[in-house]
Amino acid sequence: MRTGRLDVEVFTGAQWTVDVQLVKPGTPVAVETALPGRWYLDGVPVPVHSVRDMGNGWVALQLGDGLYGEPSTQIPVGSLIAPAEPVVALDAAAGFAVAVPGVGVDDPPTMDTIEIPATISPDGATVTLQLDADATVLLSDSIGAYSWDLYVQTAADDWQRCLEGTFTISKGDAR
Repeated sequence: MRTGRLDVEVFTGAQWTVDVQLVKPGTPVAVETALPGRWYLDGVPVPVHSVRDMGNGWVALQLGDGLYGEPSTQIPVGSLIAPAEPVVALDAAAGFAVAVPGVGVDDPPTMDTIEIPATISPDGATVTLQLDADATVLLSDSIGAYSWDLYVQTAADDWQRCLEGTFTISKGDAR
């Protein structure tokens, strides 16, 4: 698995949920034999709605849901692309660190780690991160932006980071 980037914003007093599908590149195939699904293009898994041979040595891939205005790309016949194959997670852990409130200015500052509850789907291919409204209210003293990470444990790779990004906490319902 390649580490991805996901920047998120959480409002205090509101429920927050995100589902993360775990995939890795599979065995590459010729683009003209590809079927709709998730494929790696430029190292990133993207949904491919349709695959059409243009008859001039190029294959057109309609990305996303195939709606008007969504991107498409053209790839030469014979080029290889890899399918995005599911990765089964055995365990997952997510979190970020905030400066301890009320502690004097340190260099480096004293930090508390805030865990983000992570649950794994029955098939193991999706990790759901969720903070309920009561949990986000407790973040009211931590308004700001922080680095966060999601680590997963798989049978093949043991523990590895699969997502990183900015975790922004914004003022919402103060309750």
